[in-house]
Amino acid sequence: MPPAKNFLQSFLHLSRASLFLYLLRELSLEPSDLLFADDSPSFLSLPPEALEIHLVDHNKLTVPLPSDRVRGIIDHHDDEGLYLSASPRVITKAGSCASLIIQEFFNSSRLGEEGKGQIARLALAAVLMDTANLTHKVTEHDVTAVELLRRECLSPSWDQNKFYAALFKAKTSVDDLSLRDLIRKDYKEWTEAGRKIGIACIVKGVEWLHSKGDFKEALESWGRERGLDIVGVMTTQGEGDAFRRELMLWVLNPEVKDVVKCFEDRAQEVGLGLEAWKGGALNVGEERKAWEQKNLAMSRKQVAPLLRECLRKGQYNRADESKV
Repeated sequence: MPPAKNFLQSFLHLSRASLFLYLLRELSLEPSDLLFADDSPSFLSLPPEALEIHLVDHNKLTVPLPSDRVRGIIDHHDDEGLYLSASPRVITKAGSCASLIIQEFFNSSRLGEEGKGQIARLALAAVLMDTANLTHKVTEHDVTAVELLRRECLSPSWDQNKFYAALFKAKTSVDDLSLRDLIRKDYKEWTEAGRKIGIACIVKGVEWLHSKGDFKEALESWGRERGLDIVGVMTTQGEGDAFRRELMLWVLNPEVKDVVKCFEDRAQEVGLGLEAWKGGALNVGEERKAWEQKNLAMSRKQVAPLLRECLRKGQYNRADESKV
């Protein structure tokens, strides 16, 4: 069974040089080798008895599929405490979820000889990009995974730094994208207490985004289109010592504007290291704020749970929450 991606195949147009398409080309694969949410017929329409669901890089179903068909989980996000009978059920911190997958396959001896080099490069691409070539958010799981693949699957002459440089170039080649496509290229959303938040991760800085005169309009338009109460943008730029993070939150529903203050308080408690971007140049009251983020180790994986927690603490439950 080919892997299923919970996004639309039409999203592949977002960039001809996107990392995803680059890897498909490198590994001699086609989009038709994968399953997408807009395939016809869709994998979402399969009868429940035909499903064996294995969650990877998340541990809670995000699509309307039967929870009793979840058979396995490998993830590095916060444990939602669901599907306790799943096997394997590997939920532990790592810089890259791919590192946990690699170790699970090696531990169970399920990685066959055929296609080892191809599988290794695909897995290493995820680990190296998630950890900035093993320089950022690295855990022992990531180091072990890379060592395993290099030793078992790749030739001694394989150049890791050259491979990473090509991946990084593909990932950051976004100049051909419209602002709308740039926002939705790496985007996730959540519903808490009947309210909806979405965060886009963008590989360009806030200054660059605002140099595109209509960025605020594009961001608000996307938020309205998705029915968001709060829309956020997390930016990354640079490599090594020049690596930087920024964060912007925009409250589109005034009823939840105190979530931003709650988030700031929690961010200080956990050491996110937020400092007003250019002294607050982009701030508008409590409804729109932008920060430089000094704690470079904390990504959307840490920021989103803080926002969700603040929504849960507030009195925001809508009457129709059960329908969300």
